[in-house]
Amino acid sequence: MYKLDRLQDVGGVRCFAFDSKGEKLACGGINPNRGGFVQGPSLVIVFDWKTGKEISRIQSGSENDGYVYDLLFITDSILAGVSSGQPGNGKVFFNLMGETQPFINLATMPNCHSFALHPAGKKIAVVSTNANSSGNGKVLDKNKDYATNHSPINILEIPT
Repeated sequence: MYKLDRLQDVGGVRCFAFDSKGEKLACGGINPNRGGFVQGPSLVIVFDWKTGKEISRIQSGSENDGYVYDLLFITDSILAGVSSGQPGNGKVFFNLMGETQPFINLATMPNCHSFALHPAGKKIAVVSTNANSSGNGKVLDKNKDYATNHSPINILEIPT
């Protein structure tokens, strides 16, 4: 989940989540392939809390998928997360414990940063950035206007 690249130590854990019993600890980050402009597939490693041993490793997507920024156990056997990568990539993913690939990998929202489960357990709210904005003031639209960044809140239903 990290890489020493020349003079840079890149990657690292960006978020944690415990299951409801406190038996599993999920750590989210990236499997970086280089330093500088860090890119790599999203990576989640799940540990047994008592023994500290790795019990699951989930790596999804391409080198543009980026860091996992938030994790949540929907149930004790389903782990969900959001990722943010370059350029303008982001995902919401759902994994069954023990599986190495997500059973849902929704890539329609750019740069997902956080999410929350509604108390009824049927919906999640996901914060992302708006599509087609660059954040640096350089990219102008056809009217020569700068599309500013904002953070829409996307409401999604959890499939049953």
